[in-house]
Amino acid sequence: MELKKTIRIITLYGLAVLVASFAYIGLFWTDLFSSSNSLFFRAGALMLLTIGSLFLFLQFARRLKLWWFKLFLIQDVLLVCLLFFCINWQVYGLVPFNATRSSSIILLDYLYFKNGNPVSGSEVDEYVKRIYFDEYKSVEVRLVEQEKSGNLKNIDGLWVITSKGRRVAVVMSFITNLYNPNKSYFIHVGN
Repeated sequence: MELKKTIRIITLYGLAVLVASFAYIGLFWTDLFSSSNSLFFRAGALMLLTIGSLFLFLQFARRLKLWWFKLFLIQDVLLVCLLFFCINWQVYGLVPFNATRSSSIILLDYLYFKNGNPVSGSEVDEYVKRIYFDEYKSVEVRLVEQEKSGNLKNIDGLWVITSKGRRVAVVMSFITNLYNPNKSYFIHVGN
């Protein structure tokens, strides 16, 4: 009997995380929080909305003893929410977030478009520069993102780092160095 109960609880965990994941992904196709030009902040707001809704639904279903949810304890509700967050934030961070800002994605897409036809490194370099820097204006986009985050300030068209930005840079440099990467763009911070 205990095995059946355990299987039902695990099934509910999986089902709840799956349904919440589809809801989270679906929210990206709505206009909710679309006024934020920062994909990161929008994703965070949609994540909080989904976790809050998931928590309320699971609590509601648990208290009304709906279906197998009557087997859930409050710890199960919290674990499902945590599991949902960990899985979706990791997937989001690895794929769509990086796909919106990575030169690696641009070059993979370009070579995919070339359908196996050889391309010189200089041709790929020129394409990435044109798409990422000229058309997308990535530097301008990142400056505005950092200004909205409070890390930079634009004074008469000139950019300066704020005290918050300095703290963020030091913390990010420290954490990056903990993992001993082969390459880090923190050249001046923490050295």
